[in-house]
Amino acid sequence: MGAIFVFWLRFKVPFAMALIAIGLFATALLAAATRFFVNPRQSIETVLAARPSEATLLAIAMFVSVLLLIRQSMSVFGNDAFADNRVEVFTGHVVSTLFFVPLGLYIFAAIGTLIARLFRGAGSWYEGRAALFWSCFIAAPVLTLVALLKSLMPEAAGLGFVLLDSVAFIFILWSVAQTFAGAFQFTRSWLVFAVVCSPAFLAYVVYGVLVVV
Repeated sequence: MGAIFVFWLRFKVPFAMALIAIGLFATALLAAATRFFVNPRQSIETVLAARPSEATLLAIAMFVSVLLLIRQSMSVFGNDAFADNRVEVFTGHVVSTLFFVPLGLYIFAAIGTLIARLFRGAGSWYEGRAALFWSCFIAAPVLTLVALLKSLMPEAAGLGFVLLDSVAFIFILWSVAQTFAGAFQFTRSWLVFAVVCSPAFLAYVVYGVLVVV
């Protein structure tokens, strides 16, 4: 009995404490995410006031990657074009998403920080990382929901899918604008939204021209 108690004390208690800590952390994140839809600026200010560690920011980036992977899995396993090689395609998505998405977030955070500083924003790359990662944490579930709706309503292919993707894309840009405005202390978030939309709109136009040509 003594050996069993020692085993339980050594392994079960730390494991239970870890689960409690993870649960509290997830609850705090969900509460802050809910606050985002009420007051986006206060939401990112609350995140920055907590001064999350780099490990926490990386965990948020990985969470975003997992949600995007779920979104991609719906496309792979719901598309008959991948009937013969679904496992291989999905494996490729796992490797590329879990590696390149966090890397891309760090790169875009650096670019966003440079642009914010050019417009005399008050903040560093840390604020840029926190702002971008938090906006993606908010927007990733929306992207996953859009993918789920598209898989459940294949008859809406065409204009319906375009509208869903457009709404999700605009929501992402809006989320990024709100978090960057709060993180870098810009008073007019709509101007930040215009700056964020400009390169995105240009890329969309260039992509459209290339597709047509």
